[in-house]
Amino acid sequence: MHSNNCVFCYSIKDDTWSKIVPNIAVPKVDSHASVVWDGKIYVYGGYIPEIATFMTDIYAFSFNTKTWELYY
Repeated sequence: MHSNNCVFCYSIKDDTWSKIVPNIAVPKVDSHASVVWDGKIYVYGGYIPEIATFMTDIYAFSFNTKTWELYY
């Protein structure tokens, strides 16, 4: 198994999946914690195997704009 940072969006109307291209560099992370709040999913922590370290940042993905931001 290998890590990835892929996000896919499903359209109920069209019955199709589309891949969201990240607008910023988002690490490929395993074993993270996440929560959905106020139209965004916040991703915290986890292990980044590519560089053998743990992530201490928080990234937020907006469902409305389909963009990532480094939250903290």
